[in-house]
Amino acid sequence: FSAFRNIFQAIDINDVIFGCTKKVQYKQRIKCNPCDGKGGTDSKNCTACQGSGHQKVYHNTNFGRIEQTVHCAACEGSGKVILNKCTTCKGIGSVDNNTIVDVQIPAGVADGMSLNMPDNGDYTRDGMNGDLHIHIVEIPNKEYKRQNNDIIIDKDIQISEAVLGTILEVDTPRGKVSLNVPNGTNSGHRFRYKEKGIPIISQNGISYSTGDMFIVVNINIPKNTTDEQKELFNKLKEYGN
Repeated sequence: FSAFRNIFQAIDINDVIFGCTKKVQYKQRIKCNPCDGKGGTDSKNCTACQGSGHQKVYHNTNFGRIEQTVHCAACEGSGKVILNKCTTCKGIGSVDNNTIVDVQIPAGVADGMSLNMPDNGDYTRDGMNGDLHIHIVEIPNKEYKRQNNDIIIDKDIQISEAVLGTILEVDTPRGKVSLNVPNGTNSGHRFRYKEKGIPIISQNGISYSTGDMFIVVNINIPKNTTDEQKELFNKLKEYGN
């Protein structure tokens, strides 16, 4: 089996903006204590790889025959085959364990990114542990939409508010903000809040900049109007002409 262990971790918009620590439980192969991770007693060189622990495999491609060196599946890369197998681990040298680790999620991660925790993967008979790969799954937020490293927030306003102007209180991931909507604002207008978006990180997980936040106002057109409202709109129409 592979010494690398892959798990998926779900995060939300707040985790993305501020970073967090997630306590994660996963299945891990750890060293078998009864046989000290050796898989048993008495061994001989693996005949499949002649004791090297590696095998060569060949692939036929459009560019010709490609040679690749891989871990020997018969001896799991140890080069040895156990003759008297451990009854606990059946000669594998490792057993299943429910492991819990604290995973540091840096601010600015995105869906599909992977984090690596060295030596937290599965134990192998060569005495080494593989790595744990944490694959990020970002759960979309209905209120706060992500666009690269920017945050988009839609806010509905009434026609009267667009015409006359208004001051709105808007919930954002960083807290409430006061939005001054000037008179004559068009539907779809974007109000920019510089560097109030999602941190931008480098490949080593260090933040070097921050995206923006945009509040987009959308004029709410009423589907049902009273006779009084219709009269007012007709008067506005006459004044507009």
